[in-house]
Amino acid sequence: MVNRTDRIRVLVIEDNPADLMLIEEALREHKVDAEVEVLSDGEVAYQYWDRFSDGNSSLRPDVVLLDLNLPKRTGLEVLRRMRESPEYKDLRVIIVSSSGNPRDVAEAEGLGIYRYFRKPTRLDQFLELGRIVKNLHPAPAKA
Repeated sequence: MVNRTDRIRVLVIEDNPADLMLIEEALREHKVDAEVEVLSDGEVAYQYWDRFSDGNSSLRPDVVLLDLNLPKRTGLEVLRRMRESPEYKDLRVIIVSSSGNPRDVAEAEGLGIYRYFRKPTRLDQFLELGRIVKNLHPAPAKA
């Protein structure tokens, strides 16, 4: 669960620098107070989850933005690896992919994703990703 007094920890697993810039712009556009960590290939992402096996949950992301088309290992392989551990069953994952293949969507949904966001061609539509992330972490109530 996200601590509402802290910045949201966003893990972006994306190999395309242009798409990464769009994701960062979407977060800025919607004023998402985020600490962003980026992994740019599937193998590094696959092994990333071993960092938490020692109980260091303070580094655990609150949400993962995961591309499906990654070098070395696919996003679906990374998602399967993530879901192997009961500790990450509830981790919110948003697939951010250019693939609209119904099989990809169904497999991702079967692995318990929060949302499947197909990369649009228009900038204003892509920026909506920031709103989706922001809605996961609303501002704390004012006293």
